[in-house]
Amino acid sequence: MIKKFKILPTSTDFDLSYRSIDMLEIKISNYLKSIGNTHPTWYPDNDRYPENNSKEILNVVLMGGFIKRIFDIPSWQLSKILIWVLSQKTKDFLVESVGLAPANIQVIPRYELFKKPPTIQNINTAKPIHIIYSGRFSIQKNFDVLLKIFNHLDKNSKIEFKLFCFGGYDN
Repeated sequence: MIKKFKILPTSTDFDLSYRSIDMLEIKISNYLKSIGNTHPTWYPDNDRYPENNSKEILNVVLMGGFIKRIFDIPSWQLSKILIWVLSQKTKDFLVESVGLAPANIQVIPRYELFKKPPTIQNINTAKPIHIIYSGRFSIQKNFDVLLKIFNHLDKNSKIEFKLFCFGGYDN
């Protein structure tokens, strides 16, 4: 039995999920520095257009909204760009469907951004365990899978779980 389930409507001014993009940018910037990449970096999802009039390479990090950025690619100086993506599937798509050179696209390994947490031992099951989702409610985010998992846990576990969801809706 679900004890507590709320989807809190938010505006873009209040939506905490927008902060997750900022967090991801910090993690990616730290990763690039850790591998010795000090080129300026542009995150098109946040529309932070850099001034790059030099001959230096520009890192372009394509995240969730990369599809809409593909139409901008013809105006980019590809000889001065190194594209970074978060999955091999995205790289494969850009190579096979868009025709970009594989050498111009690098994949950032997720395990470099999100280290495996230490094993949790001795969980206090006397108190409910909170599951928190912060993000956009859409089919692409597999929100329906989260609901199915939560429902399974709720029906099949002796532990009480509470699900808290924050974010905006797709139109």
